[in-house]
Amino acid sequence: MKPRVTWIAKTNRRASMPGQAKATPIRLSQNQIRSNPVLASIREYNRGRGRRDQEQRQLAKLLQLQDEGVVLHRIPTMIRVDSSMLKTTRSNIGVVGLVVDNQGQGYVTKLKVVPNPTWDISVDLPFRPVHIQNLLLRVLSGSDLDDSLPELFAYKITDSLAERCEGDSMDIACLLAIFNASTNHEDILLRAVAAVVSPVNDEEHYGLLEASKSVSSKLDAFLREFGSGSLLVRHADDEAAATFDAHFDQVWPVRTLSDLADCLAEADLLRSFLGKTTLRSGHGNAIASQLECWLSDESQYDRAEVFLNRVRRRIDNETPIKICLEVLSAEEDLHRHRGNFDAAIALREERVKLTEQPFVSSYEREADSDNRHAAALYDAHRFPTAIECLKHWHKRIEQDPKICLPETRAKLLNTLARCLVIVEDVTWESLFELSIQIQSVCDPCNLPVTQNFLVHGYLKAQKFERARTVLEKNIDKANAFQIWLSAECSRQAGKKWTEQQCEAAIAIAPTFHVRGFACQAIARQEGRDAHSRLKYFGHASRAFSYGMERDKTNIKRVLHIFCSLAIAILSHDRSALRSELDEYHNLTASNAFRGIRDWYEREIAQLENDQDWASIERLFRKVPHL
Repeated sequence: MKPRVTWIAKTNRRASMPGQAKATPIRLSQNQIRSNPVLASIREYNRGRGRRDQEQRQLAKLLQLQDEGVVLHRIPTMIRVDSSMLKTTRSNIGVVGLVVDNQGQGYVTKLKVVPNPTWDISVDLPFRPVHIQNLLLRVLSGSDLDDSLPELFAYKITDSLAERCEGDSMDIACLLAIFNASTNHEDILLRAVAAVVSPVNDEEHYGLLEASKSVSSKLDAFLREFGSGSLLVRHADDEAAATFDAHFDQVWPVRTLSDLADCLAEADLLRSFLGKTTLRSGHGNAIASQLECWLSDESQYDRAEVFLNRVRRRIDNETPIKICLEVLSAEEDLHRHRGNFDAAIALREERVKLTEQPFVSSYEREADSDNRHAAALYDAHRFPTAIECLKHWHKRIEQDPKICLPETRAKLLNTLARCLVIVEDVTWESLFELSIQIQSVCDPCNLPVTQNFLVHGYLKAQKFERARTVLEKNIDKANAFQIWLSAECSRQAGKKWTEQQCEAAIAIAPTFHVRGFACQAIARQEGRDAHSRLKYFGHASRAFSYGMERDKTNIKRVLHIFCSLAIAILSHDRSALRSELDEYHNLTASNAFRGIRDWYEREIAQLENDQDWASIERLFRKVPHL
């Protein structure tokens, strides 16, 4: 961990302890001095001439700091002056972060962690809430979480150094500081803790830990300021850190997060997170923010589902209605994002019953509820019903925009416009433009989503030149949706992507459904031979198949079958074609798929009759999502 500093004088020599050769003086900030008083006194010592002068300077500096309220935990050895006026304390030091600057000088910084309604981490610290919470949940993952909801715990985290730092070597220290806060800072084991081990941040080595860098400089700083510690957490194979073991009451040599979890469990430090949780009104925001984070990332849907199931089990007659509404809304969103539209529609009915209660009803809740419902109806291909659900809101918003929040107005306009695109109602474009105006002022973070919807509308209307203009104006090469829309734009323009361009689509996470959107567009581009089409339809099919086995009514099942139909046609495999058509008919026989069955009735009949590539093209052009 290194402070991002430019204010430290450049030197290749570390500050000396009394009795060592003098180092070039380095100017310290006030935060550094107060957080590292012994280091500051050593700087004064090094300015003296002769041992007595040096010690007098050092003593004077420490007395000055003591008068200013700086707590001293250790006094350097002084031979020629009387240091009896200096007072030290062995009070709870807590968990200490260890940092090193660009010249190799080590510093300590006390981590201050207190419970908070929401996560609030100082910008000076090098970790963010999502990362620390993920570490916490990974440590707890081996424990029984049936009755507990550790995701609802949140903390405010600051530090005494208050200098911008980078790196990940303080992550485990932060985690330990959270466990210390959970004991109200009363566990003697965590009285003075140093951690010099870091998580390995790549999927291949998931859960492994590695030794921190500059271990000797960091632990030298710890001993300089505190003399000794209660616990050292280090890598089991870190020989440099092992030389400091004798200075700590206990040592935890670890190789994995699982090892760390075992040590925490043996020390009985997990209990605060594993107890039975009673849901309170204050948990509403924590539940909402946690789920919003997970639902924004398709790879996190499983975690969201597990969490929702545990929250559901904690709901009883005493649970505030706000919590119930948050859970139902999140479940509805989860099913809708996964394409499980039938379950989303059913949950909406359950949620509407709650919102009809006069003490919680509001136009904002009604508008949000109808918008979620319309989005699920879109996946169900019940477009007239979805439009009917939102049309009256559009009129009410025109008459009185204040009836709901600007962000909600934009969402309503977007969902309505998307449905109007499919039924070829030309008013869709003006609705997207109004939504963009609202979001430009009130919700710029979601502006790219609406711009992508606008591009998709142009492409569905075969206006690829307009689509290209918007794309080029707002291009984000890392945006998976824009990769797909660019591929579709090229397809409509009669252009075939190069292999290098296609790599952008392949680079999209294989579990992300937009990878399927992009790959099917590439497969259908003009000029591709059968082998190339088969390759990209294969990629699309696998993307659509991810996770669909859990949901019986999932739009991704239909998209997966359509890709399989294309593969059968390209392979001239009549048996496979018949098998996929039978699977489609079996799937859409249920009432939940009524809208889908009616929507594709003509295209499926033509495919069964003609069994050619033109029929496949007509089928894919009919898909509203593509």
